[in-house]
Amino acid sequence: MDRARQRFANNVQLLRNFNDALSVMGDRDWTNACENSYIQHMAKKLWMHDFTPEEVRQVDKAVRGYLAVLNLRAQANPVVSGGRVVKGEIFSVKEVCDDHDPCGKHWKMNVRDHIERYAIYTPIPPEILDEWDPQDLVGRTVSYYAYLTASERDPSFGFAHRPKLMTISEEN
Repeated sequence: MDRARQRFANNVQLLRNFNDALSVMGDRDWTNACENSYIQHMAKKLWMHDFTPEEVRQVDKAVRGYLAVLNLRAQANPVVSGGRVVKGEIFSVKEVCDDHDPCGKHWKMNVRDHIERYAIYTPIPPEILDEWDPQDLVGRTVSYYAYLTASERDPSFGFAHRPKLMTISEEN
C-alpha cells in the first residue's frame, strides 16, 4: 500500500475512533455529494497529511453540524410562497448593514417554524429592536405575519418580506 493510501486509512480510523459517525469521511460518494466546502476540503486532506487532534475535533464538529442540518431539512416541509402566519423559535440573529459598518439598525433572524419545520430568514422590525437586544432573541418564540418566498437552492428555507404584527415571548 502506498503512503497516501496508508495515510488515508490511518486518518479515517483516527476519525472513527473519535466518533463512529465520522466514518462517512472515508466514503468518497458522501464527501463528493456534501454541500459543506470545509468537509470537502478536509476529506481531500485525509490523503495529504496525518490529522492532528485539533483537526479531528474540527471535523467532528463540522460533520455533526452538517448531519444535524440534513436531518432538519429532511423533517421540514417545503416553503410555499404566499402570505401566512409564522410561529416558531428564533435560532440565530445577525446584523446586516449595507456598508459593512455596524449600525445597530439592520438585524435579521432565522426562525424555525414549529409546525412546518422549515427555516425562514426574517428582518427584525425596528419596533422590536427598540424593546429587545437582538442577541437576547435567540431561543425565544416569535409569531408574525409575512409574505414568504421559497429559496431556489433549498426547498426547506424561505425568506420573509415585510413582517407585521410581530410578538416575541417573554420566557426563553
